[in-house]
Amino acid sequence: MTPGKEVSVVGFDDLNDSRLLSPPLTTVRVKGADIGREACYLLERLLGNEHAPKKILVDVELIERESNTPPTGSMGAATEPLERKARKGR
Repeated sequence: MTPGKEVSVVGFDDLNDSRLLSPPLTTVRVKGADIGREACYLLERLLGNEHAPKKILVDVELIERESNTPPTGSMGAATEPLERKARKGR
């Protein structure tokens, strides 16, 4: 199977090497500052013996490169993309 032709391959973190691969790797980018901010928030809650959420959502960005292909056939029915937003106002 050829990435970008018969199958899609997606990485995470948008590492610098992602664009150097053949084909260049589609990846999900998340900002380290967002993860750090959420980690500090959780630590503050836990140290204060307060309830801490079990799930944290942060904004991500899909960086489309050549390693993905549109879905085909019954296994690849197109769906609306999911959009997740980070908590605001903290």
